[in-house]
Amino acid sequence: MLLQQFPVRLLLPVLLLLPMAAFAALAVWVYDDARHRGSDSPLLWAFAGVFSPLLVVYLLLVAVGHFQPRSAPPERRERLAGTLGFGVTAGFVLASVLSPPDPASQVLWLALSLTVTLPVAYLLTGRVGGDPRLQTY
Repeated sequence: MLLQQFPVRLLLPVLLLLPMAAFAALAVWVYDDARHRGSDSPLLWAFAGVFSPLLVVYLLLVAVGHFQPRSAPPERRERLAGTLGFGVTAGFVLASVLSPPDPASQVLWLALSLTVTLPVAYLLTGRVGGDPRLQTY
């Protein structure tokens, strides 16, 4: 019944495309970050990091300083990809934890949670001067 209502029908196609956009954005962010840190295989990190739990390993290696510092400041594309990838992923996690198990409710909670997680992701990764572990150069 809720899926027949006007706002949910309009939001559903957009929100179904968000996971694909988040995966693509995270792949771009990992590739650019690995390339600027001097990795020998940034494309391998991008694919392995997004399609397996190795993204967490990559982020931990960056945080503890395993890779060399960045050779250049983050480009606008990289900051946008980090914001979108981390914000959408965090939005899905937040919506799945806070919402009831009804799919229509989860869609509505996702739209609400994105209003919180995207600005936080921007502050951490998208803005120059964000988290220094993610943007050291």
